[in-house]
Amino acid sequence: MTTILKWPGGKSQHTPRMMRYLPPFEPRVIIDGFCGSCAFGLAARQQFPNATLVLNDQNGELVNALLHVRDHAEDLAEKLRLTPYSRGLFNQLRNEPPVEGFDGALSWIIRNRQSVGGCLSHSGTGWSRDQEGKKIHQWAKLPDDLRAMAATLCGCYIEQQDFEALLLGTGRQKFGWDSEDTWTYLDPPYPGCARYYGCPEDPALHERVARVANACRGAVMVSYADTPELEPFLPL
Repeated sequence: MTTILKWPGGKSQHTPRMMRYLPPFEPRVIIDGFCGSCAFGLAARQQFPNATLVLNDQNGELVNALLHVRDHAEDLAEKLRLTPYSRGLFNQLRNEPPVEGFDGALSWIIRNRQSVGGCLSHSGTGWSRDQEGKKIHQWAKLPDDLRAMAATLCGCYIEQQDFEALLLGTGRQKFGWDSEDTWTYLDPPYPGCARYYGCPEDPALHERVARVANACRGAVMVSYADTPELEPFLPL
C-alpha cells in the first residue's frame, strides 16, 4: 500500500528503490524521524511486519491527523465518503483557523488531498482542479485507502519530538529509541527548502543530522540533496 498523504518531498515514488537497501539484520524497531507522508515507514513496516514502527514529525497538524488515522480510521473513512471534492469546501476549510482533535484531522486531510501539493497553513498552493476526472476517482478511493493505511499503522508509535531527542534521549531523559537492532530513516528539510515545511532555515540542522546519525548504534538511512556544500556534514 501507499500513503494517503501528500507532502513536499514525499518519497512514495522512491520507496521501491529504497527497499533495496535493507539493513544487514532484521530490525526490532523502525524509526521514520521526519516522517512527513510516512511513505518510508509504511514500506519498511511491510518488509518487516513484526517490527515496532515509530513515526515522528514536529508538524502538529500532521501528527494529529496520523493519530486519528491510526485510532479512528472507520469514523474518518465514513466522513470522507460523505465529503465532496469541492473547491468551495476547500476554500472554506483553508480560511478557518486550525482546530485540534477529530475535526482538525478531518479538515487537514481534506485540505491535504484536495490541494495542489498538500496544502499547509503557510503555503500558497490552492485547490487542485480536476479536468480529467482522475482526482475524483482518487477521492472516491480515499476511504478504503485510509483503512489500508490504518491497518499498517496498527500498534505503531506516533511522536512529535525533535529527532535528536527521539533517537538519543536528552540530558534529563537518557532514553532514546536508537539501539543496535533499530533501523532509522532521516529525511530532513534540504538546504533552501525549509520554507516548504513552514519552518525557518537552520544551517546547524545539517551538522546535527550528521552527528546524530553517526552516533546511532543501529542502521541509518539518510536522504539528502546531492550538493558539494553538504559533503562535510554527511554521515561517514
